[in-house]
Amino acid sequence: QLFFQFIYDMYDKTAFILTSNKGPNEWGKFLGDTTLTTAILDRLLHRSEIITFDENQESIRMKYRRALFEEKSVES
Repeated sequence: QLFFQFIYDMYDKTAFILTSNKGPNEWGKFLGDTTLTTAILDRLLHRSEIITFDENQESIRMKYRRALFEEKSVES
């Protein structure tokens, strides 16, 4: 209920950046109330840009770290 109130109060007043390891279809189970979850997602997803990453892709962070270690080993 508190999360919904926060989203409701901020709706059309500010921008949100949210990250989640759960898809929108799983939020109802996570938040425990599917009706409330639908209202929250309605406000969050209205005029939104959704960026998803393929879970089978290698982590960008790990690619960067590997490149750093490879550079250091070449220099040694």
